[in-house]
Amino acid sequence: MVRRSAAFLASLTFALLSAGLPARADEIKGGEVVVPPEEPAPAPAIAPPPAEPACEFDCPGFYLGVGLSYYRQDFKGDLGDELDGEAWGFNLRGGYRFLPYLAAELHYEYASDFGVEALGGRIGIDTNVVTANLKAIAPFGRFQPYVGGGVGIMVASTSSSGIFADEDFTGPEFAGRVFGGIDVFLTQGLSIFAEADYVIPTGTLDDLRYVSPSFGLRYTF
Repeated sequence: MVRRSAAFLASLTFALLSAGLPARADEIKGGEVVVPPEEPAPAPAIAPPPAEPACEFDCPGFYLGVGLSYYRQDFKGDLGDELDGEAWGFNLRGGYRFLPYLAAELHYEYASDFGVEALGGRIGIDTNVVTANLKAIAPFGRFQPYVGGGVGIMVASTSSSGIFADEDFTGPEFAGRVFGGIDVFLTQGLSIFAEADYVIPTGTLDDLRYVSPSFGLRYTF
């Protein structure tokens, strides 16, 4: 009787202890070891594609410019001998840069009073020239030389008296322009320019050819 009671108590104690212990994933059951599943390795991070370098001094865009011009006449015929051939004026321009090396622009300039007084007579000629130009640019960072050419019109007006009373240069005529210069960028948008133009009118204004060195400011938006 005592033996049965002791065996019963031992069995009961083992059962209670077994029920109170948490189950472990790696305990042996039926002769097998239960191993927890491995977590999947994280996928490698995909690096973003390298960003394209932004343009700095050769970005496409609109630009405006204003400058001061000095005009030296290259007049033909007797007119070239009669006039002293110097004048001052200004120029305006606006355009669009399509590519780092190509732009189109509209260029206006005004020359005030190519004139001379002699023997009680006087002649003075004012010119207005507007041309549509195509400009090729060498985009060398802050320093950008350029060359170009265009066609448009010249409008001239004449005031004359005395021995020059018969001289008359008026009306619009077709004109051509060739030019070369350099832009020096102070900031990404602001530059200073120096330029030399040669203007060649036609028709009744054919004699009024001139050279116009100029300098000024240009801003690209």
